Amino acid sequence: MKQYIPIVDFIAEILGEKCEVVLHDLRGDLNKSVIYIKNSLSGRTIGSPATDLLVDVLNKKTYKKKNYLTNYKSRSENGKKFKSSSFFIKNSSNELIGMICVNIDYSEELMMFNKLEEFLEQFSKVNNKDFYNKEQSDEIENLYGTVDNIIEDTIYKVTGHYNLDNVKLKKDDRLKIVSILNERGFFTLKESISQVAAIFHMSEVSIYKYIQEIKNKEDE
Repeated sequence: MKQYIPIVDFIAEILGEKCEVVLHDLRGDLNKSVIYIKNSLSGRTIGSPATDLLVDVLNKKTYKKKNYLTNYKSRSENGKKFKSSSFFIKNSSNELIGMICVNIDYSEELMMFNKLEEFLEQFSKVNNKDFYNKEQSDEIENLYGTVDNIIEDTIYKVTGHYNLDNVKLKKDDRLKIVSILNERGFFTLKESISQVAAIFHMSEVSIYKYIQEIKNKEDE
């Protein structure tokens, strides 16, 4: 995989300092798939985990029919917004073994665009015009620095809390969190079951039972 490092440097040099280029090695532990990164704008480092989109590509085998994905939106933990594209590195058996991911930071441009949107929205109201139509697009990839961040982000989406130390979760909430993680392919990551169990203060067996319960409901 190291033979692709010069390509990463080449892309980063062409696109400039607002472009982050990441090389993932998917032959080993997905918890630390990032083996090289140029212009780390997302805050990730060598040893950071695979993204949720990357895990989804592996689970759904998207790479079997495509050689790359282009122009999708992503976001980092530090709040930056990116337009992203990923190139699939495959072996002779057409299996995915790595990815080169290009993330272009457009946070400043988005901020200016949002201000323009606010102005147009107010202008539309003042002039009683109906020409203004605000469209929103959801990010489909999250650029996490650690595996724990994936769990914390999912917990926050369900409970509104990043830390569960002082929060008593109902079973329905725990099931919802596990369901979201399972849907995103999180449990394909090494030691993911034990990490969730530790945060929930439950046994690994209980998490496996939750996953089975979720699958049973899906099969009904």
